[in-house]
Amino acid sequence: MKQYSDAEKCFMEALAIYEKESHTSGTINNKADTLSYLGSNYNLMKRYDEAEQSYCGALGLYRQMAQGADSIDVAVTLSNLGGNYMDKGDDNEGILKLKEALSIFQRLDPENPKIKELQDVIASQNSYCVIL
Repeated sequence: MKQYSDAEKCFMEALAIYEKESHTSGTINNKADTLSYLGSNYNLMKRYDEAEQSYCGALGLYRQMAQGADSIDVAVTLSNLGGNYMDKGDDNEGILKLKEALSIFQRLDPENPKIKELQDVIASQNSYCVIL
């Protein structure tokens, strides 16, 4: 657990540095990446609300950089956010985010191996719901 705490401190320090820098596209991208990594770190620590907040912050920045358009970074972050919701027990919201990520991957990178992974998770949840 100490490694995750140490990582959290490093991510927070990096974010503080990015806040002080000018808001160039490189800085915004670095901040978005750091927020995304921080979200994954929080998810591993089972701090799901903080993970959600970090992923949503990253998602907003990735969308800002893409001027509202979809991008692979948006798809990856939506996938991470969906997984976080599912880990938290909110399967409905998780599946919505995974479906959104899947749609973007299929449109922008149809050969991406993440497509099969997302399809499998979505299908398993759909079959689980049918059995109930």
